[in-house]
This record gives sequence, structure tokens and C-alpha cells, in this order.
Amino acid sequence: MGNGIYYSGIYWNDHKIVADHLSSLISGDPGTGWIQHFKQVAGKRFKKVLFLNCGNGWVERDFCKYDLFDEAVGLDCSEELLEQARSLASEEKLPIRYYKVDINDADFVEAGFDLVVNHAAAHHITLIDKVFRKICASLPEDGIFLSYDYVGPHRNQYDINTWQQIWATNKLLPRELRHPRLRYPHYPTMLVIDPTEAVHSELIINTFLRYFRFDKFIPLGGSIAYPLLTHNTAIMEAPGEVTAPWLKFIIDEDVSLLKQQPDSSLFAFFYGKPNKNVLFSQSQLSNWKEEEEARESQVLTKGGRYYTGNVVANLYEEMEAVRALSSQIQSLLGE
Repeated sequence: MGNGIYYSGIYWNDHKIVADHLSSLISGDPGTGWIQHFKQVAGKRFKKVLFLNCGNGWVERDFCKYDLFDEAVGLDCSEELLEQARSLASEEKLPIRYYKVDINDADFVEAGFDLVVNHAAAHHITLIDKVFRKICASLPEDGIFLSYDYVGPHRNQYDINTWQQIWATNKLLPRELRHPRLRYPHYPTMLVIDPTEAVHSELIINTFLRYFRFDKFIPLGGSIAYPLLTHNTAIMEAPGEVTAPWLKFIIDEDVSLLKQQPDSSLFAFFYGKPNKNVLFSQSQLSNWKEEEEARESQVLTKGGRYYTGNVVANLYEEMEAVRALSSQIQSLLGE
């Protein structure tokens, strides 16, 4: 995968008001981001940190700014991104080593970690039980698994009620600020562009709780703000004095939905220590392994689909199919 998948486009937290809002939810202070907050609550420097799906290495470089570890290891499957990470770490003389690894192999190359960091990585993991189990086994009893990730619906297949609220909120915006390309996420397109995107995002929390105990869990919402602001060129390109009140309006709508439906959060910040006792329950471990293997085996015969689409998803896919067929017919007719 090229780095364009991960580091291009407009995302909701590119807006300062959104970034400050998320920081406030995590730390209580808009000026204190999640890494700085974690340093405050951890109250110590870690000996060795593992970064999952590290990409170009910006997260571990930010950790270095806060002097959070003695040494670190970053894993990723993209040699292009790893080359960037190695180059930048070398320039700054940072104690970070990088390895090209498919995280689904649960091969961490090295050992001795006392902190594992998942920043937007777990929602790309297919064999999530296998990987989380290995993290649990690798950490000491007082080790920490820290996560900041998308934990919403599989492949962004929002439920009908949520999609209706997204659509309705977009219509309440001034016409010139509405999302210009607000369409329900098209499953077949996602499979082509990035088959790992949100592959098992809906399993992250439950799988975490199999192997870890929460020290902290903070839902960050996003059900309204994320789809309306991500790739919204209209708002990004408009003057700040025009967008400011409407960005606040979108965030307020997002907060309101999260209060009404606490389980609707698309993103979460959480961390905890391993529950080593579960590793001695061989029957339970075998059941989870068989469940995962069966799930991944069956999907091979279903065109990459794990679940039946909801009404909205099916309708949008039918519309896209009709649109594509119409385009092909017009091309054949020379129109």
C-alpha cells in the first residue's frame, strides 16, 4: 500500500476546533493532546515500546518529544513508509528500529516491551484475536496496551438511523458548506482501494476486553462530525469566520448524539493492563482461535464480505451498479 492511502485527503481532526474538542474529551484541556495526557497519567518513562502499523513514524517521533521511552520498535507492511520512518528517525538520532512485518503474523521481531501503542492500527488488523493475544502474552503484568482508534461499524457501514442523522445534519448546513460528496461508504470500492480498512473495527473493544482490563476508556464520538468533515473540501476551503459557527454546530450535534447513544461512538481512547489469567484457559483460547479461523475462511467464498449489508448499504450499491451500467451503455453508444 502506498502512503497516499494513509496521508492524503482532509480528515475531521485537521480542523483545530475538532482537535481541541478531542483533546478536551481525553484530558479535560484542549491544549493537552492524547500523548501528553498519557505521559501525565502514566507518570513514568517506558523502557521499550512497540508501535503497531507505524506508517511513516510520526506517532513514535511525537512520543520522543515527550521523552516517553528509552527505545522503540515500529512495525509496518509498507517498505515505502518504513523508509521514511527510518530516515526521519536517523536524522533526529532517535532510538527507534523499524521492521517490515505483516501484523497479522503476530511476529513482533523483538521482545521486552512494557508498552504497546495502537494508533489507528487495530482497525486494519484481520486476525485481531491472534494479535491481541500475542500482545497480552508479550507484556509484563504491569505493562500497558494504549489505543486511540476507530472502533465504529465494520467498513464504515453505518446503521440506518445514524446515516439519516448524518444526512439531516448536512442539509442543515448552508448550501455552500455542505459535504459535496456525501455518499454512503461503498463496500465494493473499499475492498478495491484498501481491503484492510475497518476490516474488524467493530471487534476491537470486545477483543481488547478478552485480554486486558480497562484502566481508562473514553468514547470520542464522531458519528456526525467524522463523516461530515472528512474530505469536506467546501468547509476546508471556506474562510474561517464563515466556518467557525458551523463547525461548532456540527460538534454540538455530535456530542448530543453521543449523549443519547453512548454506544454510537466511532472513535475511542483507551488503555489497560493485561489479564494474564485468560492465557491459562486453553479451552477458551481454542474456541476464539477456531472462531477467528472460521470467520476468515468463510469470507473467502463471500467476495470479501463478512456480514450482510443493511438496507441503506444495499440500496447504495444497487444505485452505484445502475450508474456504472448506464455509463458503460453511454460509452458504447458513443455519447
